[in-house]
Amino acid sequence: MSDHLPAPEEESTPGSPLSPSGDGEPEFDLPFILPPRPQPRPVRKDPGAVRAFLFFTAVFIVGYLGGQLLGFGIGLLLIRKGLPADLQDHAAWQTWSLDLLRQPVVIFCVGMATLLLSLLITLAFARGWDRRPLSSVGFQFDARTPRQFGAGFMLGAALITAVFAIEAALGWLHVVPARPFSGIVAHAAIWFCALLPAAASEEVMLRGYTFQALEEQWGGVAATLITAFAFGALHRFNPGAGWASFWGIVVSGILFGAAFLITRRLWLPIGLHVAWNLFEGPILGFPVSGIDIPSALTVHAAGPALWTGGSFGPEAGLLGILVSAAGAMALLTLRRPAQPR
Repeated sequence: MSDHLPAPEEESTPGSPLSPSGDGEPEFDLPFILPPRPQPRPVRKDPGAVRAFLFFTAVFIVGYLGGQLLGFGIGLLLIRKGLPADLQDHAAWQTWSLDLLRQPVVIFCVGMATLLLSLLITLAFARGWDRRPLSSVGFQFDARTPRQFGAGFMLGAALITAVFAIEAALGWLHVVPARPFSGIVAHAAIWFCALLPAAASEEVMLRGYTFQALEEQWGGVAATLITAFAFGALHRFNPGAGWASFWGIVVSGILFGAAFLITRRLWLPIGLHVAWNLFEGPILGFPVSGIDIPSALTVHAAGPALWTGGSFGPEAGLLGILVSAAGAMALLTLRRPAQPR
C-alpha cells in the first residue's frame, strides 16, 4: 500500500476563473478588453456677444481707465510736473491736463500702460476662455506683418494728407513752417514712438477680441458697426467733442474695421491708425481729436467748421468724414475670402 495518496481533484465552480469554457480553454486566457473610456463632455462656448461684452467691460475698466491712471502717474514722475496750484480751479485742471497731453513722454506712458494691460486681458480671454493662442486674435507674426503695417501707414498718411491738400486748395488753411526740415524728421520720429502704443491699444480693445467675438455671432458688418460706435463713444468727452465729432469718429472706426476685415489681422488697422494721428497732428498741424500737439507746421484754419471740424480736427468735419468713408470703401473692394490663419 502506497504512502502517497493521489491529491483530490479541485472542484470547479461555474463562473470561476478555473472553470473550463466550452472549448476547453480556461477563461483567464481570453483576451482582456478594457472598458470603454468615457467621452469628454463637449465644451460649451458662450455666445460671441456675451464674450465681447464681458471682454470690453474688463478691458475698458482695467486697460483703458487703469492704463490712463497708471500711465499719467508714471509720466508725471518722469517729467517732474506737479499738480496745479489751485486744486479747486476747474480751468486750472483743464489747462494742466491739456499741457500733459502735449508731452510725448506722457502720451507714450499712457499708451504703453493701456496696451500692456489690454494685451494681458486679451491673453486671459483668448487662452483662459477660448483655449486659443494670442496670435489667433490678430497678432500673427510672419513676412506679411511689416508689409501690412507699412501699407496701413501709407494709406493713413495719404488719407489725412488728402484732407490737408483739399483744404489748402480751397483756401481754408494758412500754413507757416514751424521747424526746419532736419528737425521735422526727428520730431516725427519722436511722436511716432509716442503715438504708436495708444493707437495699438485702441485697436486691440476694439478690433481684436471684441470685434471677432461679435463677428462670430452676428457677422462682419454688425461687428464693424458696433465697434465703430464704441470707438466714437470713447472719444465723446475729448476737448471740443460734440455730435459732429462722434459721427466722424464712428466713420473712422468703420475705416479701421474694414482694414481688419480684409486681412484678418491687426497690423493694417494699427498702421493706418498711427499714421492718421501722426500726420494729422505732429506733422500737418491739425488738432488730434481735440488735442493740440506741437507740430512741424503751424496751421491757421479759416474754412467753415462744418467741413473742417473746427477745434476738434478733421474727424468732426464733413471733408474728413468723406475721406474716411472713401478709404473704407476702397478697402472693402479689395476684400477677398479669408485665408486660413
